Amino acid sequence: MTRQRGFTLIELIVSFALMALALTMCLSIASRAYRQTAWSDANARAVLWAQSLSDEALTQPLAVGVQTGETPDHAFHWRREVEPWIDPSGVVASRNGSGLLEVRMRVSWMDGDNERSFATQTLRQPSPKPPGSTTP
Repeated sequence: MTRQRGFTLIELIVSFALMALALTMCLSIASRAYRQTAWSDANARAVLWAQSLSDEALTQPLAVGVQTGETPDHAFHWRREVEPWIDPSGVVASRNGSGLLEVRMRVSWMDGDNERSFATQTLRQPSPKPPGSTTP
């Protein structure tokens, strides 16, 4: 009687279990990579939106107060706070009679159930006079 060669049922079950484990690990890595890419994309878009709002503030007079808004696609919400900056040492105020404005910008968005945000803070000079105006 010759013995037939082949795989036993246990060997097949073990091989399927190993393939399932390897596939699960690959899908887990791919899922994490996708989430990281999506987060990076949203963060980069928020930074670009904050930069755009900051550049816009250079061409328009900055009004002291709070301004809010959102992107046209409603994906990002922004808040800009402008306040007169008070130099704790008094050195800058004595050299610059017009004073400086503190501008805080925050762009936020939803990432699933979590709110994410990007914030900046800077000092700006008050907006220059419009072209053609005279200084007394």
